[in-house]
This record gives sequence, structure tokens and C-alpha cells, in this order.
Amino acid sequence: DVVDVICGFVFAGSETTRRQLTAAVVALAEHPDDWERLAADPGLVPGAVEEVMRLRPIVPGMRREAVETYDHRGLVLEPGARVVTSFVAANTDAAVFEDPDTFDLTRGNADAHVTFGWGPHFCIGAGLARVELQEALHALVTTFGPPVLGDVVADQPGGRLLAPDALPVAFPPRAG
Repeated sequence: DVVDVICGFVFAGSETTRRQLTAAVVALAEHPDDWERLAADPGLVPGAVEEVMRLRPIVPGMRREAVETYDHRGLVLEPGARVVTSFVAANTDAAVFEDPDTFDLTRGNADAHVTFGWGPHFCIGAGLARVELQEALHALVTTFGPPVLGDVVADQPGGRLLAPDALPVAFPPRAG
């Protein structure tokens, strides 16, 4: 179990965080005014990280298997039934998020996303990932102007993460 936890931290602390930072750069390249807002007010960075994870989670969901009979509003799952949860769908639920498809740096409840899972399946590396993403994004927005994207290199077919394998990007120096 200890080896599994350590391996999980290594994976969460590198591959998924790197790809989530890529998703943040893409989102902010599409919203250069928001990049400038973050540069002018770095206090918005934590909320921006939550909003990127809400709207562009790199892990699309999780597979689960019922271990006992489960009945929710008439949907019955018997032991052994397999289900796939969708973080993408949950994170854009209009019952939870106002104007859910809009990227909003100041969304008050962006941290209500389920990108890190929920309950006993909550990601053990969530705190580490948040800190890494906040520090990296803060460094980028305060050092460089809005990014200019090159051609995105798509994921390998059947990839488990929703982020490109490579992202050519130019970061112009910050003016002034």
C-alpha cells in the first residue's frame, strides 16, 4: 500500500499536474484578457486554477464497480456492475454552476468541481497539485505576456488524459 501511495504521488505530482498546467495555458491563451487580469491581480490565481480544473479537467472521469446492490432513483446496480463517472459532465452541471460553459476567473464556487473525485475516492494528491498549479501559473502570468499557441500535438489514441502530448507555445516577455 505504501508503494502504491508513493507511486500515486509521483504520478500526480508530475504527469497529471503537467498536463493540467497545459490545459490552463490553453484556456488562458484563448482568453488573453484573463491572462492580463491574473498578471495585474495574482490573488485571482487560486480561483483561476479551480476554474481551469472545473472546465477543463484532464482526467475525464473514473470507472467504478458496484460491490453491493445500489438503488438511486430507480437505477439499480447489482454487484459487479460497472459504471463510468464523468467529471466533465458533473463540472458543467447547470444546477451547480451558473452559466457552466463559460470560463470565469471569479466564479465563486469553482472549487465545487469534482475533478479530484469525491468522498473516499478523493485524490490524495489534490493539495499538492493545487499548490504546484498555483505557483506555476503565478510565475507564468507575472513573467510573460499572454501565450501564443502553436499547433497542438494531439493525445495518443486511447489516451486516458484530456490534454495534448505536446503544446508548442510562445511566451512574449511582459511589457514594462
